[in-house]
Amino acid sequence: MTPAQKEQLDNQFRKQLMFNVVVTQMQKQGKPGVCDGVTLLRNPDGSRCSLGFLVPNKDYKPEFESLCSNAVMIEELDMPRVGYQFYDDIQDAHDRSALAPDWWPAFTRQMERVATKHVLDPSSLHAPA
Repeated sequence: MTPAQKEQLDNQFRKQLMFNVVVTQMQKQGKPGVCDGVTLLRNPDGSRCSLGFLVPNKDYKPEFESLCSNAVMIEELDMPRVGYQFYDDIQDAHDRSALAPDWWPAFTRQMERVATKHVLDPSSLHAPA
């Protein structure tokens, strides 16, 4: 295996782990991370947006709320560089479904699109809570 192939495999594994964490934590939370119609990494009620579950509490700063997902995840937190689009897609899936009356089914549909685009296993979306 070449170094490039190893890096690609490592990144795919990291994306799958992050995908599973987001899905599991959003399902446990039971609602989107929205405050007054705005999605936030951390909300006053303790809820989080999808990327909020990937930001360790010890590293969170309120100023992250005004940055784009890639600026927070890659530049501020030095998270794995799994492809800029991945973090945007995870956040977009949350934001597109956050205000839907059928939030969980809408979120599931959006995350299935993320799984397809990034060649991930979507089975965590259908695991019992």
